[in-house]
Amino acid sequence: MGRVRSVCTLLLVAYAAMLAYLLTGPGHLDPLGRPLGTDFAMFYAGSHALLEGVPASSLYSPAVLNDLARPFTNSAEYVWFYPPVAFLLYWPVGLLPYLPALFVWVAIGLAGYVSAVSRIMPGRITVAGAVAFPAVFVAALHGQNGFLVAAAVGWGLALLPTRPVLAGLLLGVLAMKPHVALLVPLALLAGRRWRAAGAMLASSIGLAVISAATFGTESWRAFLRVGAIARALLETEGVPYFKLASVFSFARLMGAGVGAAYLLQAAAAATAAATVAWLWAKRCAYELQAAALVFASFAVTPYAYDYDLVVLGVGMALFARLAAREGWLPWEKSALALAWAAPLLARTMAQWARIPLVPLVVGSVLVLAVRRARATSCAVGAPAVLT
Repeated sequence: MGRVRSVCTLLLVAYAAMLAYLLTGPGHLDPLGRPLGTDFAMFYAGSHALLEGVPASSLYSPAVLNDLARPFTNSAEYVWFYPPVAFLLYWPVGLLPYLPALFVWVAIGLAGYVSAVSRIMPGRITVAGAVAFPAVFVAALHGQNGFLVAAAVGWGLALLPTRPVLAGLLLGVLAMKPHVALLVPLALLAGRRWRAAGAMLASSIGLAVISAATFGTESWRAFLRVGAIARALLETEGVPYFKLASVFSFARLMGAGVGAAYLLQAAAAATAAATVAWLWAKRCAYELQAAALVFASFAVTPYAYDYDLVVLGVGMALFARLAAREGWLPWEKSALALAWAAPLLARTMAQWARIPLVPLVVGSVLVLAVRRARATSCAVGAPAVLT
């Protein structure tokens, strides 16, 4: 434990020093002229536009969005890919000046994520590991929504065994970023968690209806049209592959063509879905089922980004809780340590060495989860309940 504390302390000091340097830039820009919280600039610009009465549907036009965002982005280019449900979340951030809004945004998301991980595995060392997790720093630098996604997933999975309806309502919030939640309905159905599945469906539909009523049904039609832009950017590396953490980007970085990358992505998605369905249908320890669901989610979508890796903290906490109770198997501690450290190195290794680290690491942890299911967790008594 002493070594873990030392590593976390060193990383937190390094993060603080980096943030202090970034804050020396003019206004809301860093010393290199980039907006602080890079992607948050897009969210902030979108909020300002909505508060000024700009139709939400027009924000799906890159030309309109970037024209509106220019005062905040310093000419950086963005495309809005989120469904209209996300507007409900981002709408209020423009009520504050830029830097206070960014601080509040990150603080609320970080608090939600850390509290969820602490609920799963209480203890100071858990909090230290959750805060120092390099994916947290990546998400904070981008001002991204990875914290809120991790909070919704973490609290949803933590509450699922005892408060299924509330858990389902929380998991339904993932409608703001649906590609990260593709396996959640499958897990709930395979595990016969009917009340949670119904609550998740009701929550998702309710948010969709509210967003349509608030921002107009045209916003949903515009969202469906922007999918073609997302696909084109993915296939032509409009977003650098070293920023992605998906099997598709893995294949492309390794030199595969677009068609081969899609085939590998489809094979990984099918394998991940089958693994989740198998584990949730069996009488396994609940922590293992939930951890495998988190890990497998990164094998399903080609649009997984490195700032989305915050949710891995939830999966690792679930896995560690189970291993602490049942006993660690060979390679598990090493694999989790590598998964924890991977976001610190992943972008650099992918950009300069063309080595896509994250899919390899996450795939390894998922394999170890399956091994544990066969060895111990699905051979013991009733599934554990998180309390």
